Amino acid sequence: MSVTVEILDAESLNRVRKLLGVNDDAEAVKLSIEKTLSAFEPEGTNESHDFDDEDWDALFAQPMIPSSVIDEAIRKERE
Repeated sequence: MSVTVEILDAESLNRVRKLLGVNDDAEAVKLSIEKTLSAFEPEGTNESHDFDDEDWDALFAQPMIPSSVIDEAIRKERE
């Protein structure tokens, strides 16, 4: 789709072109749109069900329950 846009702030457009390393106004606008979309689109296409590092740290921060305590609890439950 082709769109004609009037950009009133030529100085900002020049700054964007320099930041993106392009010489063409159309390419600068295209890259700006792509970067904006990637920055604001929710991630969900490759959703991982793995814990973040800090979640793993919190999960294993407390000491493990000794197996003797578990065995005793199971034995008492069966009685």
